[in-house]
Amino acid sequence: MLETKIDVHFIDEESGCNELYEYSASLHAKANKYDFKTCIENEKTTEYDYTVENLKKLCNYTDVYSIEDAINHPEDYFSKKVLSEHKDKIINALKENTNHYVLYDRGEFEDIARLEDILPDTTNIYLW
Repeated sequence: MLETKIDVHFIDEESGCNELYEYSASLHAKANKYDFKTCIENEKTTEYDYTVENLKKLCNYTDVYSIEDAINHPEDYFSKKVLSEHKDKIINALKENTNHYVLYDRGEFEDIARLEDILPDTTNIYLW
């Protein structure tokens, strides 16, 4: 009798649907001269919140941004100088923003955040 087991693990990220899933399972197959049987064992699906933090951790993404993440982790987005002088103003402006999508482009983030409208000096706002 021949027998084999294959472990499968993958992460499925659907940006248009804001879905992030992790799948794992084992495919177990047995075969002999007259019979072939397969079964899936240990099947597990885990759904994660579609956040910048999870996309970085689970998918190894580096260029993902969001208004919500900038509110929670401003030090990852803005220069120390700008934060020391305008942190409250920046956070309040971001909280008024209704766009809570995860973005894949720095330019998109800057266009949506629109901090140039409220800060006196628009140079060196961001870390990038």
